[in-house]
Amino acid sequence: MATTEPDPSVSARAGSNAPAPVRSLRDWLDHLAARDRLAVIKPNVALKFELAAIAKRFDGQQATLFPHPGGHPIPVVSGLVSDRGWIADAMGVEVGDVLARFQHAALNPLPWREVKSAPVQEIVHREVDLGKQLPLPVHNEHDNGPYITAGLCIARNPKTGVQNVSLHRLQLSGPNRLGALLLPPDDPTCAAAVIFFNNVGYLGMCGHGTIGLVASLRHLGRLEPGAVRIDTPVGPVDAELNADGSVSVSNVPSYRKARQVPVRVPGIGEVAGDVAWGGNWFFLMSEHGQDIALKRVDALTDYAWRVREAVNTQGHPEVDHVELYGAPTVAGAQSRDKVVEIDGVSEDELSAALSAASA
Repeated sequence: MATTEPDPSVSARAGSNAPAPVRSLRDWLDHLAARDRLAVIKPNVALKFELAAIAKRFDGQQATLFPHPGGHPIPVVSGLVSDRGWIADAMGVEVGDVLARFQHAALNPLPWREVKSAPVQEIVHREVDLGKQLPLPVHNEHDNGPYITAGLCIARNPKTGVQNVSLHRLQLSGPNRLGALLLPPDDPTCAAAVIFFNNVGYLGMCGHGTIGLVASLRHLGRLEPGAVRIDTPVGPVDAELNADGSVSVSNVPSYRKARQVPVRVPGIGEVAGDVAWGGNWFFLMSEHGQDIALKRVDALTDYAWRVREAVNTQGHPEVDHVELYGAPTVAGAQSRDKVVEIDGVSEDELSAALSAASA
């Protein structure tokens, strides 16, 4: 497993009293329990529906530990890092240094070291029956069966031998078989169908996600340069795969529902913005007094999160994105913006982290 040394600049800001990063699940559970952030649920909670319902009830408030779920000897834990402050605690940094620390880690991985044995290999099953060997919950009545909600999937391409590690929601479809469902588009004019997800739920439309999807389909040999339509939850989206590999996207028809809606925001005062649809519901703000810069991602996230809560409670519960925009800093651009989705996690932050990881 690759790890990294701490970023000296982050360590200097944190000072000598900064907490150390937590390096094991057991240590993290102890950390949460010591701060009343861990709810230990009664034993033998049912794996079908009950476990997922309880975990959802506590999500964002306390992590949950389920001893002997459904009578199974292996416990289940949920909601381990469902708060930004908890993520900072786990990384051993201040909340404002989370992004910088992640970027440093992505750009500076330590060399991995192969070992002959490890704790993960203490128990090895030669005869595999996942339904019996793992406590897999069924989340809701529309699921076709139990799921591993965030499984670390290590897979090797049978043709090329290339190995990959990824996170997937995997459905149990047999004693030794897990499946990730790929569906054809409902619209026959579309080349593919997609549902975009972030860390909270699905998105109606995602511009940079569509660009990534088209680029991935090209990489898989499923697309040639030219026009392509993608089926999304909010309707078909037209894109163009250019010969140089770049991608252009034409979003679904957009419109403004309400202009300059005044909102009273606790701790900020009165602000105003447009409520608009563009595949998701936005609250667009041009007058906000904020410096839109990546180094201020935490302050901007806090500001926009407060605005979103106020907008939702003052007449527009449909809004799930807050966008702050202003004058561009790059030649040829029309504006510079910061978007916060649903729970306060920013697209800008995620995009920057992914860019750092792929650099």
